[in-house]
Amino acid sequence: MKLNLWSRIMLVMILGGALASCDRATSNSSTVSLQLPQYSQQGSSSHSQKSNAIAVLCNPCLKSVAISIEGSDFATLSHQAYHPNFEQNFASIETSISFEVPGGTGRVIKVLALYRHNSDDENEAEYFVHYGTVKVDLLSPEPPPIVLNLSKVGQFRQGSIQGRYMSNANGGLTGSVYGDLLHAPSGLTLNLGVVGEMVNGWFSFNASENFPITYRLAQARSPFFQNVTTETFKAEIENQIIATGSNGSPRIAHVHRPVNYYRKIYDTNENAYVFKLVKESRNLVFGYFGPAAETSGGVICKQKVAGAISVGNLVTQPAQVAPNVDYSDTANSQKIYVTGGMSQNSGCYFSNPMKLINPNQINITVDQFNAHGEEVARGLGGPFSMLYDNGVVTKFQRSGNQVYLQTVTDLFGFGLTSSYDSVRVYIKEDDDSSQNVKAAVNCHEKLLDRDGYTELLLLDSPQLFATLENNVKFTVPTGYNSSQFAFAVCPTKSGNLTGVGGLYLGKVFP
Repeated sequence: MKLNLWSRIMLVMILGGALASCDRATSNSSTVSLQLPQYSQQGSSSHSQKSNAIAVLCNPCLKSVAISIEGSDFATLSHQAYHPNFEQNFASIETSISFEVPGGTGRVIKVLALYRHNSDDENEAEYFVHYGTVKVDLLSPEPPPIVLNLSKVGQFRQGSIQGRYMSNANGGLTGSVYGDLLHAPSGLTLNLGVVGEMVNGWFSFNASENFPITYRLAQARSPFFQNVTTETFKAEIENQIIATGSNGSPRIAHVHRPVNYYRKIYDTNENAYVFKLVKESRNLVFGYFGPAAETSGGVICKQKVAGAISVGNLVTQPAQVAPNVDYSDTANSQKIYVTGGMSQNSGCYFSNPMKLINPNQINITVDQFNAHGEEVARGLGGPFSMLYDNGVVTKFQRSGNQVYLQTVTDLFGFGLTSSYDSVRVYIKEDDDSSQNVKAAVNCHEKLLDRDGYTELLLLDSPQLFATLENNVKFTVPTGYNSSQFAFAVCPTKSGNLTGVGGLYLGKVFP
């Protein structure tokens, strides 16, 4: 049975309150119950009155909703709700909502909703925004059900904004960041919950290409980004280029990726290549932002190429013989290209030691896209230093089965204790452990699982980051202390991953 899940929301209007008499035309107050249907894949629905987040086999699932009820003789009533985990399959917020509304004519009800289309592969899930409005009269004790048609406003096309927000010369703020999605025609705003963490100004947030989002710290009233999309920053760069005739600001860059391309992966079980459609963000923004950005000295350094260069395991078609996706130095919708930033020159350091320890430089290189495309700003590599000694970068020291990490002092600075208090260590078999220095690990549950990591142990120490000079120490169990294993060390808050990058450790054992 094919369900038209998007077409209607049934509003059951139940008049309540004390009525003076049976012949009274209008009640003083009405209880308006809004029922937003949720269906399972088989066409059934399930509701719970006990929790705002309900367990229901829904597809699609309601993840966020904003409702307003307006009238000429009372202040607008509003309601917002969102699910604590937008990426959880088959889970919805409560769909039955009630309001006390003054009775009368011309009550306008507006509904803005964000739905998630689930998929067995969570990376394949899609989000859509829907909107509907209706005008009703609350005049009778038992009005008939009112059907509200919802229109599909559009797909929420995901992007990413990453970098550092410089509140002052020494860095920025620390804390959880919330996002609010604006639907300008209705004036309604969807709450997206926590979209990321900011650590001394360093951040990496989900964004949108087509829906403006406002970003704010939990403890701050004023947002630091207001109603922005990835296209907002792209337009800013393009306007700078037109105005100056140069490449625009070296402190901000926009990365474009093709709409459709594939990652070629060799499957050892099948003894053949498999092709996976890339569903990552098409538009990425890297930058140094905020009131102190101009004087921070921070720059975005992009790898300079002569025309275009092939990105190794990315192909345009799911075929053994197919053209590679190119990284280009000029705009082309079928290639990966960068607008803005600073081209590789004497002011940009691309040797491994320099690019790993310089807090005033975020690099964009071909190799980033040749991996899994989960690029992170340099400062989000996790709260661990990368010691630079005679041209060699080291991240750890080992004594027997004891591994010691040095917590960072130069990149993050102050504020660590409010963001992290524990560490999770993950392990995987890794045939490519030829180097002990690699790109930062993206400490997100589904990405760690995708990349073959399993949890090894949790270091639960409330004072772990109290003194930045303290070493982080963990013991590798016997049986895992061999060269075939690599490790990922992820900072956590109360044992929970925050999405901030972690540390890759290869060749820990000879």
